[in-house]
Amino acid sequence: MSKLEDIKEEKLVTEGDTACISMDAEMFRDLFNLASALILSEVQVQIKDDGLYVQQLEESRVAMTIMFVPKTYFRELRQGKVIKELRLGVQDIKGILTRLSHGDVVTFTISASGKLHIEIKGKRLRVFDIPLLEAEELERRIPRIAFNVRTKTTLEGIIDAIEDAKKLIVKSGSKASKNVFGTVTFTTVPSGLKIESMTEDELYSTYTTLTSGWDLMKFEGSADQHSTIAIPFLTDVIAAISKVTNMVQLEYTTDMPVHIIVEMPLKGVNLEYYFAPRVLEREVKKK
Repeated sequence: MSKLEDIKEEKLVTEGDTACISMDAEMFRDLFNLASALILSEVQVQIKDDGLYVQQLEESRVAMTIMFVPKTYFRELRQGKVIKELRLGVQDIKGILTRLSHGDVVTFTISASGKLHIEIKGKRLRVFDIPLLEAEELERRIPRIAFNVRTKTTLEGIIDAIEDAKKLIVKSGSKASKNVFGTVTFTTVPSGLKIESMTEDELYSTYTTLTSGWDLMKFEGSADQHSTIAIPFLTDVIAAISKVTNMVQLEYTTDMPVHIIVEMPLKGVNLEYYFAPRVLEREVKKK
């Protein structure tokens, strides 16, 4: 059976489903880029009475995105008779949300044939019909952690640390590869916050120290607390965040998840990321 026939047989809704998401197209694009910073395949959104929710683990289940956008930012937001969640293909949506003009409005509805119907209205009307992906059961347990370190910081210091790490890590690997592999460790030090990056083979390392009154706007932390995460996740998230804001809250506890809360310029919009910790072999040996 052909793929087209498969899609026709997988008609998920009857004609007339009333699910609808409509908002400023540039705003939706920016929010979707933040929601998909950790996720390569699909982002699943929940439509509720008070707004739009994303609570989703990325594919390897070592990082999580949490987002809430209040209903006030939408021109229209409505659950359907059947559809209460939409599963949006990351590359499909990013490809569609290109060549936008200021003032364009994007609207997602369900077509009579059961496809995802997308309209971008501005100076002209652009219409896309793509297969509707059936919503999945997602694990949505939000970690409950007593964090020992809480800090509010600008992104400049974190970006500097990441850029140094990228140069070092890419240089130590294959010249043909642009992928960045390795770890980044956040550690509480007397002067503030130390961000250390290390290659996967532990042969190369670099670190940056962020100090109170300069990079750190607020700092509450116990001495010698540290948490290590995979650097590719952090680089993708920081790149997305830096396009909309320059301020984040960072929380961690030794060998527990790292929690980043983004200070969004849009009032009421909540955006958080959790990163599972990596316990390095050298730390296990010390114990």
